[in-house]
Amino acid sequence: MRRLYSSTRGAWLAGLAGVSLLLGAAMPAQAALVQGLTAYWPFEGSFEDAAGSFDGEAQGTAAIPFVPGNTGFGQAISLDGEDQYVLIPNSHDDLSFAYDGASPDTGNMTVSVWVRVDAWDTSWQAIVAHGEGDEWRLHRRGDSATRVGFTGGLGDTPDEGDYDVNDGEWHHIVATADSANAVSELWVDGVMVATDDAGIQARADGNDVCIGENPDANGRQWEGQLDDVALWNRVLTPAEIA
Repeated sequence: MRRLYSSTRGAWLAGLAGVSLLLGAAMPAQAALVQGLTAYWPFEGSFEDAAGSFDGEAQGTAAIPFVPGNTGFGQAISLDGEDQYVLIPNSHDDLSFAYDGASPDTGNMTVSVWVRVDAWDTSWQAIVAHGEGDEWRLHRRGDSATRVGFTGGLGDTPDEGDYDVNDGEWHHIVATADSANAVSELWVDGVMVATDDAGIQARADGNDVCIGENPDANGRQWEGQLDDVALWNRVLTPAEIA
């Protein structure tokens, strides 16, 4: 998602709706991106949520540095893979995207993030996570040397697709969970690389979302840079992802 710079949340959202192009996408797809946008952390010198009320808190022995991000995207955070991550307090319910067992309007979500790997020295290193089991999480896929994975509450996306995010370059990762159609999708750099026949069935179990760590499996801190983390309570379309 292209950064639209603003010092205030309201101006950022107004700018997002008013710009005619988003990485080549037509206006309808561009403007629709604000629909269902639940939280957005641009990491422009702070851990503030630019779309909602879920401001983050830095964790770790050393301060998390803000560093130059991908070209044209301002700043990013750089995590050391030791004990640094961003905790999102009081997010356990509203950012669980839990399926209530009946309504097709629940259990749907999209997570979008830009990543750059410094080192993969731990299996399942977390990018953004709500927890283990039937909680959603985006992560390195096991001990894969090249791939990432997404669990939308029922199962992990399969280890497939010809791509490599562990190359020292910036990559855009998007994952969706669709409860109505019981399917999860994983996209890398605008291409769908894996799909799983399972939508999200997550529960609100008290876990707060973590960026760069898994709240249910500590010690899986991300080592590298993260930027523009965004969460929607709906499934983005392919045009919006592109």
